[in-house]
Amino acid sequence: MTDQSGPSPFARRALLFSLLYFSEGAPIGFIWWALPTVLSQRGVSLADTTALTATLVLPWTFKFLWAPLVDWLQSPWWHLRHWIVTSQLLMVATLASLLTLDLGSHLSLIGGILFFHAVAAATQDVSIDALCIASSHHEERGRLNGWMQAGMLLGRSLFGGGSILLIAKFGFRAQVTLLCLATGTTALLLFSSWARDLSWRSTADFQAQVNESSGENPGGMVRQLMTVLRTPTTWIGLGFALSAGAGFEALGAVQSPLLLQNGFSDEFIGWLLLVPNVGGMMLGSLAGGWLADRWGHRRAVLFGTVMTGAGVSLVAWALSDPGKAIPVSQMVSIYIFEAMGVGLLTASSYALLMDLAQPPLSATRYSLFMAGTNGCEFWAGLLAGQTIAARGTIPILGALTAVSLGGALTALLLLRRPAVAPG
Repeated sequence: MTDQSGPSPFARRALLFSLLYFSEGAPIGFIWWALPTVLSQRGVSLADTTALTATLVLPWTFKFLWAPLVDWLQSPWWHLRHWIVTSQLLMVATLASLLTLDLGSHLSLIGGILFFHAVAAATQDVSIDALCIASSHHEERGRLNGWMQAGMLLGRSLFGGGSILLIAKFGFRAQVTLLCLATGTTALLLFSSWARDLSWRSTADFQAQVNESSGENPGGMVRQLMTVLRTPTTWIGLGFALSAGAGFEALGAVQSPLLLQNGFSDEFIGWLLLVPNVGGMMLGSLAGGWLADRWGHRRAVLFGTVMTGAGVSLVAWALSDPGKAIPVSQMVSIYIFEAMGVGLLTASSYALLMDLAQPPLSATRYSLFMAGTNGCEFWAGLLAGQTIAARGTIPILGALTAVSLGGALTALLLLRRPAVAPG
């Protein structure tokens, strides 16, 4: 029996999934935040750096292609937690291989290893999201997504901006070792009786769910997938995911090199990403989840999109001229405002996308939406990295911010009318 004197069921779910998202955020922060700074320091060009990081987003973009396998390949002896742990072990193995390689002279090999790491990490993400959908309630998903994002952002902070500081003091290999330990230890939580009691059901209930999702045979799975593809909300959600984050995703891809070009030190960049940036996103995520459950998910998404667009525009202005001296306090204030908007938009939009991830194959549908958000990061980051030098920071980030607002408004207007699968 469950201990009724302990934390509430929601508190236990929030803690479980925030810790699991921490294990996602740690390697993401290291690879997408810290690594570009390290590569820049070792003479790798901005174009090559953004090409590498954009390529590593591809497995996250196309993870929906194998997400149905996570729905299908389950049994009373192979649960979602086994998918998660197996993915984490592969992530640790690929990261550990970086200990023997030189970043400057083995960039292609490192890119291949990190691509395989990204495949494992994307599979872990599919499995965690599936577990969340299966064990959460509609009315708590805004707040739950806020706590999940807070856990992910804490991992990004400690191993993104924090890695920049620690690498400068202890070296690259020491930080990779610490990252491997942080990524692997969260797997222990999934094998505790506390986690099993919280997130799993009886064998009979579990098998009934698998049979309902799969149609009890591969042909049934194909029919369910076709139903998902025929549903208008699938395409509305995908269009929203591919466009709503364009402005802040582009900024995230180029912010470290741009800060370096504007004369900010490695130590300041690490501190900026570690404390004000991530702290603002964590606060915004918790506020966004709270607002989404009270205002409604659509209204919170619109507010978050406008706030984020204003924040990205302010950062673009601050970094547009390397010869312009920006006071540190002003830069920190701008980053906090922008980061709060990003956190608010992320938590509320993920709650909205969970609303759209209705059966059949709700986990697969949600993975498609999440792949769309990573696709947005890919195309927006790549476009920004390849064009800012020629076109300027303000025009490119301004245009992508307009894409964000347009994509959000279009999706929210379409969602005002019921969208169902054709008969």
